[in-house]
Formats: sequence, structure tokens, C-alpha cells
Amino acid sequence: PAYPPKGHFSPNVQRTVMLSLFLGLFMGVGLVLGLDYLDQTLRTPEHVERYVGLETLSAMPKFTEDNARVLRESFQSLRTAMILASRGEKCQVAMVTSAVPAEGKTTIAFNLAKVFATGGHKVLLIDADLRKPRIHRIIKTKNVRGLTSVVLGERRASEVMHNVPDVPNLEVITSGPLPPNPPELFGKLTFKGLLDEARKEYDWVLIDTPPVASVTDPVMCAQVCDLVLLVAQYGSTRRKVIREAVKTLNRTGTPIAGAVLNQIDIERDHYYYSGYYNYYRYGYYGYQPNQPTKPTKKAG
Repeated sequence: PAYPPKGHFSPNVQRTVMLSLFLGLFMGVGLVLGLDYLDQTLRTPEHVERYVGLETLSAMPKFTEDNARVLRESFQSLRTAMILASRGEKCQVAMVTSAVPAEGKTTIAFNLAKVFATGGHKVLLIDADLRKPRIHRIIKTKNVRGLTSVVLGERRASEVMHNVPDVPNLEVITSGPLPPNPPELFGKLTFKGLLDEARKEYDWVLIDTPPVASVTDPVMCAQVCDLVLLVAQYGSTRRKVIREAVKTLNRTGTPIAGAVLNQIDIERDHYYYSGYYNYYRYGYYGYQPNQPTKPTKKAG
């Protein structure tokens, strides 16, 4: 005879819950690993440290009218990090480069020089990008004479100096006429002699060079520098390319101070960067815009 069931046959709640947990965990882990595999760029300082092996000295957001103050604080943070990296080592000559073009290395070099100068340091900025120089456009001057003129013995350094308006402690040497074989200039004794003289006259010498993965110019230049600063653009360059650039720079024996994560899209990674940038936006002491101040009570 058939016996009546003592409980319902379906659904099996325990089995359904276990399968749901297993499938949810599997899909979540698979989604994270899949996104990480598909996106091989750098988006956070942790990515720079984990995949490239460099410390992130500063994170630079995209420039807008709203985050101008945040950007200024970021450059001041970078200046402090560079000073700490050079402490006790007598490091004065720092080379600024990147792995590939269009990562913002020239903008970083120029603004870092300005921040050093406004902080009281005497700074010399040299445009050693003898492929696509841009600093002469930033300071709005002609590029008739410059670094190549000094290295080839045609001019003295004092004859090719440019002053930057409103920044009295900053002087600039533009690239000058582009040579047919730029790497040879960085190996000349006159280039090394220029840096030796600059060490005596300036507190900091910043050199803007071409990207490492494109040409050999920065490798030659790094050998006579004290520090290297690597610029990496947020969500742009693949990690493998940046790692290869770091390996190439390590062969020169010049210490890499760290990396700058540039052009961060705060809107896209709002969850990660919102607290970090709000800290600077509203100040250390909790200042809020348009907040009325409370009257203080008089003693007694």
C-alpha cells in the first residue's frame, strides 16, 4: 500500500539555499577575476604597488574648477614625498618620465617645479625630451636655443635660461633644436658637466625626458641623475608595459623614488577616492564651505 508523505517533496529549501550560496560565490569571484583580467590598467595606488612594485607618491585627479584645491594639495604632497625620498642621499637631480607617451609627465614635471619654487627652493627645469618637446609651449617662449645648444658647446647655460613669470625661483632650459641622434647627447661629458654645475647653483634640477618604452633617451639620462619619478596615467597604460619600463630603469642603477598616478577619474571610482579627496576639499579641521562661524564667548 502507498504511504502518505510526512512532508512536502518540493522545494528542498536546504538544497536550494546551498546551491544559491555556492553559485553566488562562484559568480562573484569569477566576475572579479574576469574584470581584473580584462582591465590590465592601473586604477588605484594599491594597483601600482601590487603590479608594478613602486610606491605611489601622489594621486592626481583630473583638473576641474571644483578640484583645483585638491590638485594643488596633491602636488604639495608629491613635493614632500620627493624631499623625503632624497633625504640623506644628497639627491638634487630628478628625472621625470613615463612608460608610454601622453601620460602627463611634462605637466607633472612643470607643476612640480613650480611647487618646489614657491616653497622656497631654487629650481632648474630642463626639457630633455628631444623628440617632442613641450615645455617651451607651456612657458610661451621660442625654442631657438636650449639644451642641445649647451651640450654641443654653442652656448653657455646662462645664455639659454628662461624665467617663469610670477615664479622667481624657477628657471627653465628648453630643448633647443632637435638633434638627429638624441641618445648621443646624454652620453656627452658636457651634459654631465651641465648637471654638475646645476647641483652647485640649484636646490632641485628636474629633467623631463621621453617615455621609456619608446626610445633609449631616458635610459641614458637616468645614469647621470639621482632619482627617477615615473608617471602612470589612470586607466590607460597596461601593467605589463609599465613593469617592463621599471625593469629597464632599474638596470641603470638610479633609484626610482616612486610613481605618480595621474588623471584620476573621481566620478568613475567615486567609492574609492571620495573619502580621500573630501579630506583635502573640506580641510583637515573639518571646514565646510559657506559654514557660519559660531561666536566665541568672552571669558568672565
